Amino acid sequence: MDKHLMDQMTDEMKEIYKDFFGNMDRLKGEWQLCNEQYTKAKTILEKNQSVMKARLEIRRIMDYWIRRRQALERIFDSDTINSFKK
Repeated sequence: MDKHLMDQMTDEMKEIYKDFFGNMDRLKGEWQLCNEQYTKAKTILEKNQSVMKARLEIRRIMDYWIRRRQALERIFDSDTINSFKK
């Protein structure tokens, strides 16, 4: 993070920032969980041609996981995301 921006943060803001970015293993685990759950739901939808209402419910779950993963990806640079993929 930009040092100048950090200097502009209140102590409470710094605490939130440090709490979020302080445990990269947790964030990597979250990203991997999102990716696994999204892939699982997508695979099930591709295999099953069941009732549309049931498919839509699984699609909503799949959308949740992809949005959560994308939110994490917007926060990090590409090198960090690539390290999560390993």
